[in-house]
Amino acid sequence: MSEKNISSVPITAADDSLVGLLDYSDLTSLIVQAFYDAAHVPKDGTIESRLEVLSKEKFTTEKAAQESSTPAENDSLKHLREIFAQTSVDKAMNISGRNTCFPVGTDATLADVIKQFTSHSSTRRIPVVEKGTNKIRSLITQSTLVKFFTQEIAEFAVTAAKPLNSVHPKVKVFHRVVSTLRTIDVFALMIEYKLSSVPLYEHEDPDDPSSPIEFISNLSTKDIWPCLSNFGLLLLPADEFISYVRQHTITSKEMSPLIKVKFDISVGELLKRLCAARIHRIYITNQHELVGVCSLTDIIRIFIEHSP
Repeated sequence: MSEKNISSVPITAADDSLVGLLDYSDLTSLIVQAFYDAAHVPKDGTIESRLEVLSKEKFTTEKAAQESSTPAENDSLKHLREIFAQTSVDKAMNISGRNTCFPVGTDATLADVIKQFTSHSSTRRIPVVEKGTNKIRSLITQSTLVKFFTQEIAEFAVTAAKPLNSVHPKVKVFHRVVSTLRTIDVFALMIEYKLSSVPLYEHEDPDDPSSPIEFISNLSTKDIWPCLSNFGLLLLPADEFISYVRQHTITSKEMSPLIKVKFDISVGELLKRLCAARIHRIYITNQHELVGVCSLTDIIRIFIEHSP
């Protein structure tokens, strides 16, 4: 997935029939569950209460002695390796609960695909399968659909010209996370609240938690891929994790950026920015304050509900 820069792969049976899908949300869920199990964190209660327990655990978060730039390992990280070595892909499929498979036949129309996307809010991709054999022939993603709207923008000129705040007045409430929280804990919050990404912030005065905040980056479930070969990175604070990956990998440009737009931007311009940056969500500001987020799911709904 990381080599191909894709977010999901179809899983097939021995006869090539579609079994399901595996994506980064599933891998992230597996990592979080294994890490927390090894740390003996209780499964009941809110994520915040579990994080309180985690904060009392004596995990080593500093980098290993001067000769190494990778984080020190502990028992939880060893447990993670065991889990990944023993878990088959069919056991990991949709472990996140956000990757349910809703295939369509090869004779399906674009309207059928759009209906699947709008009927199932958590769906990010639709497999196209042969009737009878259930063999997968292609995978239609939200990005593919949004590119279609971009290429056919002349057909949607009325909708594209509308300001975002007139067609998307109730932006989603978003969760923001302080950038010094450990990377594993940020991913845990994302899994708990069924989020694909969160914006990271820091205080202007690090020693004063009441000082104004500044949003510095975005962390997505897709960004977990470096941890799959070095689980120790999970122990780094989120801001250090992002900095480490950008400095030590040639594919760091693939990390999800935090891009902001004004609330009154036109739908057409927003669409162009999403496609140009190849991102799945964009953050919305109102008088320089970050107030919400608009995702590919929202864009698809806007074009369906507001096009003549």
